Amino acid sequence: MKIIKNNIKTIVTGIIFTIVGVTLTTLALASTAIDLAPYENDYKEKVSNIKKIEATLKTAKNELCVSERSLANAKLQAYLDKDIDLSKDDLVRLMGKSKWACGEDYIAEVRKKVEVIEENDVLDMDCLALGVATAETGNFARGAGVTKNNGFGIMSWPNGVRTLKTYATKQDSIDDFKRIWSKNYKVYPTYKEARRWTGNNAPVTWMRNVDATYNKCVNSKNK
Repeated sequence: MKIIKNNIKTIVTGIIFTIVGVTLTTLALASTAIDLAPYENDYKEKVSNIKKIEATLKTAKNELCVSERSLANAKLQAYLDKDIDLSKDDLVRLMGKSKWACGEDYIAEVRKKVEVIEENDVLDMDCLALGVATAETGNFARGAGVTKNNGFGIMSWPNGVRTLKTYATKQDSIDDFKRIWSKNYKVYPTYKEARRWTGNNAPVTWMRNVDATYNKCVNSKNK
């Protein structure tokens, strides 16, 4: 019996120590959680500051891309106008500095522009006529293209007054455009020719429309 009592005493003592130990551990953890609060607040503040810096960097990067695009377009125009003596590879390499801010897609866009210009050194006048007619009148679908069979915005000066020229047929207008372009412009239109032909009226949009239609036309012939 004495041995049993001693065993019970030992078990009870063990249970008491276990309870006390768990209680102390719980209190210690609670104390640790309270002590971590300042560090957690400091961490949250630093994360917030990093997010603010990232947002500022993103804004600055976007602004830099706008500036780099403007500079790149100026260089491209100088190249197209033959104002600078550069090969296509030199030009693309020069404009590659825009990659960090503007990304790879922009460099690919620049390279494509240059390649299109060089490929179009030999003009397809039928496709060019289609491109310009589309840019000017939706390919004879509106304005003077409908009322005057003038799909290109070609002007005449009867009695010294500048006015849109009237043609008997659409084909007459197309033939006249080819004659004028071959004589006075001779090359695939760059922004320089676009400004000249449009009188500087939205030449960028005009050029984009001409490019898209011309390339589609040429590609359809090459299939």
